[in-house]
Amino acid sequence: MWVKQSRIKQLFSEPYIKINIILAGVVVAILLYSGIFSTSNSYPIHSYYESATGQTSPSSGLSRAFSEIVRLNFTQAKIYNRYSLQIFSFFAAQLLLRLLFSWLFIAYSKYGNRVVIADITISTAIFIYAFSPFLYFLFEEAANKL
Repeated sequence: MWVKQSRIKQLFSEPYIKINIILAGVVVAILLYSGIFSTSNSYPIHSYYESATGQTSPSSGLSRAFSEIVRLNFTQAKIYNRYSLQIFSFFAAQLLLRLLFSWLFIAYSKYGNRVVIADITISTAIFIYAFSPFLYFLFEEAANKL
């Protein structure tokens, strides 16, 4: 019994597992925040980019859209931000992937490096897909300033 507790303590002291716990906590905090604030009230976060420049960015309305998504109101979410489902999918996938890859890392600890590489590869691909509107916007803005 003491050996198992020692092994569990050792596994949870692994930096990879600690990072996964922190990242999962951040995603849960985002979901809770989205669930707490309703779009029917004055929303606490406004687009600073839009206020400063007068231009709309891909992030405009994203907080309100997330609030609608956690309430399963996908049509209204798309009205607030057309990329919201795409971006929300990244956070939902990351929550599931943190759990899956943590389990794989623990269950197949001798293949830990392969698990981490698979995690990085899959997470990067999902990030590029989900945040492609932001990346296009960023590079377009940079090109316009040249």
